[in-house]
Amino acid sequence: MRKEDDPFRPVHQGEPLFVTRRKTGRVISYRVFSASVFFCICWIWFYRVTIPVEIDENRTSFVPIVWLVILIMEIWFGLYWVVVQSLRWNPVWRFTFTDRLSRRYGNDLPTLDVFVCTADPVIEPPLMVVNTFLSVTALDYPPEKLAVYLSDDGGSELTFYALAEAAEFAGIWVPFCKRFNVEPRSPAAYLSSTANVLDSAVAKEVAELYREMAARIETATKLRRVPEEARLKYSDGFSHADKFASNACAAESEGDFQVLLSEYSPVWYGHGKIGLGLILGYCCFCLWAPSSVPVLVYSVLTSLCLLKGIPLFPKVSSSWFFPFGYVTVAVNSYSLAEFLWCGGTFRGWWNEQRMWLYRRTSSFVFGFTDTILKKLGASESAFVITAKVAEEEAAERYEKEVMEFGVESPMFLLLGTLGMLNLFCFAAAAMRLITSRDGEHFQTMGMQIVITGVLVVLNWPLYQGMLLRNDKGKMPVTVTVKSVVLALSACTCIAFM
Repeated sequence: MRKEDDPFRPVHQGEPLFVTRRKTGRVISYRVFSASVFFCICWIWFYRVTIPVEIDENRTSFVPIVWLVILIMEIWFGLYWVVVQSLRWNPVWRFTFTDRLSRRYGNDLPTLDVFVCTADPVIEPPLMVVNTFLSVTALDYPPEKLAVYLSDDGGSELTFYALAEAAEFAGIWVPFCKRFNVEPRSPAAYLSSTANVLDSAVAKEVAELYREMAARIETATKLRRVPEEARLKYSDGFSHADKFASNACAAESEGDFQVLLSEYSPVWYGHGKIGLGLILGYCCFCLWAPSSVPVLVYSVLTSLCLLKGIPLFPKVSSSWFFPFGYVTVAVNSYSLAEFLWCGGTFRGWWNEQRMWLYRRTSSFVFGFTDTILKKLGASESAFVITAKVAEEEAAERYEKEVMEFGVESPMFLLLGTLGMLNLFCFAAAAMRLITSRDGEHFQTMGMQIVITGVLVVLNWPLYQGMLLRNDKGKMPVTVTVKSVVLALSACTCIAFM
């Protein structure tokens, strides 16, 4: 392309649109830390390859196969950890100068698509969502080149109703913002700001219209239902909102994995166009779905081998135990420290670990399986549509931080089976540990006892939903029974092998 044909050629070469800054001290410290972790990961691989597997009356002939599977899983974990380091290895901070954009490109601006994402009208109140939507639609950007989309993973009628109200109000708000150069462009933020003075008749009229719209949305949110007149007015939209409610995690992980396998994969499509670090950064998310399989297999084998009395890790007193202990403690300690540094709490971090486990042993597994079947021509991708429970009761449980189950789902069956399997195996190991007088059992099985014990503690809300709760959000009895039967069957099979 000739230079004069480039519609994005800069007008003012000396004015950068952004500047990039780097911080060295913290980065160097992190690189030293990550290098130590990677050294121990390599140490673990070396242990798996060089230390022979002992076979006796408890360690049956399938143990070498288990050992090989564990090695493959740990190689995957190690390599994926290396991929994730791309997000932290060379962090930069970019500061933009939006006022220079029009001076440089004039009217030759690219088309811009903005996605506003939401998932739960309780966690993210509809009025807050529509304020975000309105602030984006009022951006100082050519309207013919700006498209705004609202993605609601929860398919909530309340969110759709709020959006419908906001779409009508946008016809007034957007021209008002551009005529009077309003800042900030979120109606709630602008009207609550002490800096602006609503001294014109037009401004007061806009403010009154916003308050009326906000009152209607908040009333509907409080009552957990959409006004009947609005339902009739937007009848087609409400039917579509209900139809496309889905399980967002499965769709997200499946979509990322499909991108990885497509012609637009960051691995080959991005080669030569973007740097290696950015390619690896994209792969962190594209590998969510396939990473679920190693997590699932590793957690199952660790628990079943604990039940059988087959050690998968070195003795606690052995020098070979150090890399396993260091990687486990160091990685989780850094994760906690980073979470706290970002303003979180220990309880919040612990809940994040629980959801990390649940996603990778349920929705991500289904996303991975569905993608593979589709590639083989055996299945078509589809969202998993689940029934909804009463929103008011669900909101009350959410405020009490009680997990929501309530409906039958293959994902809940998988989670329930894994949870009961962990519980049965840990209970058997605890009984064996109590009867062990010399402490040799903990020396041999210590790492597996800790891993399975942590899984049991993480699963406590799951056990509550299956065995202790009586509300509508508990796990369905059929799912609980099936989970117990499947877990007991697996334990019985491994015990007699």
